[in-house]
Amino acid sequence: MKNHLTEINFNKLKERYSITCADCPSREIEIMFDNGKRKKIYDYGEKGTLGLLKLYEEMEGIANKEIGQKLK
Repeated sequence: MKNHLTEINFNKLKERYSITCADCPSREIEIMFDNGKRKKIYDYGEKGTLGLLKLYEEMEGIANKEIGQKLK
């Protein structure tokens, strides 16, 4: 995940992304980077940028792995 995070330019990301749809999932994340800078992002539809999509997939993988380990 660390390699992927270095590819995302968090300074250039918008604070809000959305697509036109009804009843779509959304994500709200807060990222700390560059020695304490923070960025809050709200993404309605979870389609913000390719970098964010990859980040969401990696976050899901980590969460699923943690849940699987707790269930064992």
